[in-house]
Amino acid sequence: MTDLKQKTDHFLALADAATPGPWAVHPSRAVVVPSPHASRPIGCHENPVIDLETYAQEICALHWPDRNRNESEVRSNANLIAAVPDMATHLRALQAEVDRMRGALIEAIKLPLPEADQQTASNYGICNDCYSREALEDYARAIIDAAINRERGE
Repeated sequence: MTDLKQKTDHFLALADAATPGPWAVHPSRAVVVPSPHASRPIGCHENPVIDLETYAQEICALHWPDRNRNESEVRSNANLIAAVPDMATHLRALQAEVDRMRGALIEAIKLPLPEADQQTASNYGICNDCYSREALEDYARAIIDAAINRERGE
């Protein structure tokens, strides 16, 4: 497993353990709330049913601007935090695409080279005892492109 895959899995596990999204920044304060709660007032009620149905349920509250942060920075931080569920969804989709393309590449590498690909290899200078790093990189790109096109049915 690559370091990138491990970090991706770690970030996705953190997102999965958090309050489900989508989230939004409350318009009156630097507070991240579930998106449907963004129009509710901030506050609470001693009756849990009234509290849950009436008030915004805070996910994360940020320090209001002070000598270290201006309002724009605090709002930007809140917006970034609120974007985490959507970012996790996109990260999951990107990881799936990487895994799919990696699988396609592995399968393509296992295939014998057709005559046309042997000619391509020769055009890139790939032959016995004539491997240059540049030629191998160019050839690897050609193989990846062929694998992607094959996977797409092109």
